[in-house]
Amino acid sequence: LFAGYHDGSLRSFSLSPTTNGSGNRSIAAAHTGPITAICVTEDKRLYTSGEDGSINEWDPRSLRRKWILPGHRGRVNALCTSGGKVFSSGEEGEIHVWDMSTGRCVATYQDHNEHILALCLGRDLLYSAARDGIIKVVDTSTGQCLRSLNGHNRRPVRAICLAKGKLYSAGDDGAILEWDVKAAKILRTISSGEGSIVGLTSGGHGKLLYASAEEGVKYWDI
Repeated sequence: LFAGYHDGSLRSFSLSPTTNGSGNRSIAAAHTGPITAICVTEDKRLYTSGEDGSINEWDPRSLRRKWILPGHRGRVNALCTSGGKVFSSGEEGEIHVWDMSTGRCVATYQDHNEHILALCLGRDLLYSAARDGIIKVVDTSTGQCLRSLNGHNRRPVRAICLAKGKLYSAGDDGAILEWDVKAAKILRTISSGEGSIVGLTSGGHGKLLYASAEEGVKYWDI
């Protein structure tokens, strides 16, 4: 388990009951400001981003830094990975695509006019959500923006995820929306009634987990 902290430190925790914490590691200066996102790939690469505008790759066992990618002009808000590439979004409204075999930025998407707060990947599609409530859908094979989704009354969208073949979004309006992406229509609105929702993920077995700023983590059967 990896955790990033407001003081810029990065920590790993062993969840094995036999280690008694002996496998825990930490690094005090992973970033020069708060860590904003952590991502672990299927081939066990660890990435972090921060308010300092950098993206770092780490050895997940030793927490030794492998790469520093200073590609954004401000805070990096979100990370996701697929097929040897890392996608990062920042407050300047851009998404950078990184080839992690070289550590180089190979593409930049500039479809938003506001801070991009969340990213999600599904097959060849990249979903991005911004502070103005707009969700963009980009074909990663061509870089073309296919459609825009607008359903959160221009309130910030802080979390998006895919579950059971559907896209879900949530944010400061307290609503969780289920989307028909092809038709750019809302299929269902789940009202949490708990203020801002800051996290959203598929829990498997038909469950959607969400984290609110006030009530912690809960789930919906979808």
